[in-house]
Amino acid sequence: MLKITKPKEYQDCYLKGKKVTTEHFIVFVKQRIPDHLGPKLGITVTKKVGNAVFRNRIKRLIREGFRQSRFVKSGADVDVVVVAKKGIKKEDITLSSVIKQLDFSSTLVNP
Repeated sequence: MLKITKPKEYQDCYLKGKKVTTEHFIVFVKQRIPDHLGPKLGITVTKKVGNAVFRNRIKRLIREGFRQSRFVKSGADVDVVVVAKKGIKKEDITLSSVIKQLDFSSTLVNP
């Protein structure tokens, strides 16, 4: 799994990508020129979401959920940026809920 690292890649995904809102996340998906590298993931979790321990837990869950989601299984050349919404509660966020929300996003976007 590749990461989105450059600010320009994030901006391109925000401006040119399709936006899907789920219960806990805003997911931006942008089709890339086919380079057969597979999907790239970018994660944004601001301080408004919680303390550092909780933010890192959310990032770990998003990464693992992304690995198990349809984005990776399809092998499509897409950039995916996941933005965590503020107001997520500790007991609401589980790996299964993350996978369900990412799979829901992948079906709506149809990369």
